[in-house]
Amino acid sequence: MSTQAIPGVRGRTYSELTQRYLDAFAAQDELTVQQLRDHVYPEISETIFGGKTLSRPLFLERDEVAQLADDMETIYRLVTGLPDRLFGGDLGAFAAAIGVTPAQVQAVLRGRGNGPSRMARFDSYRDAQGFRVMELNMSSALGGVETARLNRSLLGLPFIEKFAAENNLGYADIMAEMIEIMMVECHLPRDKRPVVAFCDFPASWVTLEEVVRKNVPVFERAGVDPIPCHIGELRLEDDAVWHGDRKIDAIYRLFVMEDLLASDGPALIEPVLRAAERGNVALFTPMDAELYSSKGALALLSDEVNRHLFSPEELATLDRFIPWTRMVRRGPVTVGGQSVLLEDYAIGNREELI
Repeated sequence: MSTQAIPGVRGRTYSELTQRYLDAFAAQDELTVQQLRDHVYPEISETIFGGKTLSRPLFLERDEVAQLADDMETIYRLVTGLPDRLFGGDLGAFAAAIGVTPAQVQAVLRGRGNGPSRMARFDSYRDAQGFRVMELNMSSALGGVETARLNRSLLGLPFIEKFAAENNLGYADIMAEMIEIMMVECHLPRDKRPVVAFCDFPASWVTLEEVVRKNVPVFERAGVDPIPCHIGELRLEDDAVWHGDRKIDAIYRLFVMEDLLASDGPALIEPVLRAAERGNVALFTPMDAELYSSKGALALLSDEVNRHLFSPEELATLDRFIPWTRMVRRGPVTVGGQSVLLEDYAIGNREELI
C-alpha cells in the first residue's frame, strides 16, 4: 500500500484511500457534520465505547487484510498448539508455565472446552516493518464486538455510503460472527431459542450491566433467549444451572480468570464448574481460552530456545509478527543470539520495552 505525506503536517502519512476520504470529507458542507452529531454520535453513546471513538473510519487495503488474516491464523494455530508441542498435551503444565495460580489451573481444567475456542481478538500495531501483535485475547469478554453497529450507523450518512460504494469498502459483523461461534462451539440447538446467561461477577456487573442490557435486542434477533445477570444470581439444581425458573443452556462468560482470585471467587464459580463438568451447561468461552491470551504464551513462541519446534515458514511468521517477548523473571535470556541477564537488559533498555 503506497502512502503519501500530507502537506503542512510534519511526519504524518496516510494511505491513498485515507487521503481520499479526508479530501472528500473536507469538501462536505455543514450538513454532513450535523448528521454526524445527530445520527452517529448518539448511536456510539449507546455502545460500550461510550461515545469515544476515532474521529473517522479506519481503512485497510485488501492485501493488508489478507496478510493479517494469514499471520493471525498462523499465530492462533501455534499458540493453541503450545500444550502439545512443549508439554506433551498437559494443559495444567502449560498453565503453570505461564504463571497461572494452582486454584486457577483447577478451574481451567474443570471448565475446559473440547478444543481451543475460535473467539479471539488480536491487538496489533504497525511499525516500519508492518503489523505486529501486541497481544492475543481469547475470551468471550472481548471489547469491539459492537463495531458493526458503528459501521452501520456511519453508512446511514449519504456521504459515507457513497464513498464506501465508490471504493468497494465493507466490514465484518463481529456480533453476528460471535453468536455463530457460540452456537457452534456450545452445540446449541438451531430448532429452538437457546437460553444464554450473559454473566459477569457481581463486582464488575455494576458497571457492565447497562451495556449488556442494551444489546439484548441484538441477541434476540440472532435467535437467542438472553438473560443478563451476575453469577451470584444463578443456582445449581439437579446438576444444571438455573436462573429463576429458566434452565440455562449456555453461559456467555463475561467474567475472567482474575475474578477467581477474589475471596468469593471459588464459591461463586463452583456451581457453574460442576454443571459444566457434567455436560449440563456450556461455557462460552471455556475456561482454558484465556491461557492462550497470556503474554507468557507469546513469550514461549518468541523464545529462541523453542525455535527448533517450528518450521521455516512458521518461524518467518513469528519473526515478522511477534515482537521480542519474555516472561519477567530473573535469569538469562537470549537477545540477538547472545545470553544476557533479563534484569540487566530490561533496565538498560527500559525506554524500548513495554
